[in-house]
Amino acid sequence: MDGITLGSNGRRRFLQALGVGSAAVALPLAASASAAPAATTTTAPPKRPVGGDAALLAFAESVERTAMEAYATVIRRADSKVISADATQMLVLHAFHEHHRSYADAIAALNGSDAARVANAALWAEIEGGFTGPLDAALAAAEALENTAVATHGTLVGQLLGTDAAALLSSIMVIEARHATTIAGLIGSAGAVPGGPLDDLSQALLPENYPVL
Repeated sequence: MDGITLGSNGRRRFLQALGVGSAAVALPLAASASAAPAATTTTAPPKRPVGGDAALLAFAESVERTAMEAYATVIRRADSKVISADATQMLVLHAFHEHHRSYADAIAALNGSDAARVANAALWAEIEGGFTGPLDAALAAAEALENTAVATHGTLVGQLLGTDAAALLSSIMVIEARHATTIAGLIGSAGAVPGGPLDDLSQALLPENYPVL
């Protein structure tokens, strides 16, 4: 402790660290009883989106709207008999399309005037081919897209400041991990392990590579 001068608060913390009781701590502090109390440093995190949250949420929304378009493409092709899908497959396609619509709308509502309201053009250009081929290829593309959405949202959760936004994306990624598992089951994928996609964020899309236009 040579050369170190402790203030009243410093002495209190030092003595408490040594296990000295509060009564003993009070003695050397008696002379400074009139000093102002230490300021409280605990600050609750914001609930609403703040700072860069708006851009991150707009990106997340654009991913959801891209998934909507992907499923809609397969549904249109099945309805027009371009591809053949059974009742179970069609039920899954319609349900997951509506899930992604609901998620996109929920993100947009939270983001207000900063909402994207559009699919991600760069992402759609990248994945469109997978959804315009045979049904088995489209389902495989859907499984990959769900896993990518999970990883993307999981990465964004770690960057968001507002707790409402983080909670919303967290809830979405859990359901989309189940989407991936369900689709894997439909196509007999060996990777059909419940919750598996939540463990791997390496497939996350980066906003700077997929700008919202």
